[in-house]
Amino acid sequence: RQQNLPGQYHFSELGIADYDGKARFYPPADAKHVSHSMVVRHHGYDVFVEVEVRRLQTIARILGHDRIDLLKMDIEGAEYRVLEDVLGSGIDVPQIVLEFHHRFSGFSRRDSSRAARFLNRHGYKIFSVSSREENVGFIRK
Repeated sequence: RQQNLPGQYHFSELGIADYDGKARFYPPADAKHVSHSMVVRHHGYDVFVEVEVRRLQTIARILGHDRIDLLKMDIEGAEYRVLEDVLGSGIDVPQIVLEFHHRFSGFSRRDSSRAARFLNRHGYKIFSVSSREENVGFIRK
């Protein structure tokens, strides 16, 4: 809301999830950070904001899309659940870039490896890995 965006840019106040409805997003430990998460990390269950969320399939249907050229997901720990729903949606997504959050409590590198193997089984191969091994690019051939 605070940025002056080009007229052709459309911003929707929706989160992405593996279901349609409302989700609780919990704040980061450092109030200077803006990334809330569906994963409770610091403040417990009593501090949150409630946000409308939609499945990627629902958003694509509303917008009339059956293909997304590049899907970049940095969804603060929810990527593990959302990924399966995205690949089962029937939407053509040839490239996916994920920021894995195995540094969050409750997740591990094993969860990220399991997600990468899941993508491999669906025809995706890794084409890029960041130095901290959190941002990983996948392409489907």
